[in-house]
Amino acid sequence: LAQIRRILKPGGHFIGSVNATEAYVYIQDTAVTLEENFYLTDGRYIRLFDRAAFDRFFKGFEKVLLEFTHTVRFKKPKDQWEFIYRRPV
Repeated sequence: LAQIRRILKPGGHFIGSVNATEAYVYIQDTAVTLEENFYLTDGRYIRLFDRAAFDRFFKGFEKVLLEFTHTVRFKKPKDQWEFIYRRPV
């Protein structure tokens, strides 16, 4: 995020999606906790985000959209946050 803050132009938008903490139920049988909301499961590192993380990570940005969604990806359920934040002018 420090790099995003550095390179995003004033008024620029940062758009993305991240795994939500609710998705832990899908990995709980294989997940090894490395630190809070950060896991190793099936040889992959997974970071899960709760609502409060956005307030911490995007402090000073303007929230355009922050939405929790449940979808299916690669035939598996997925809980995620979709977001758009704007760097102030």
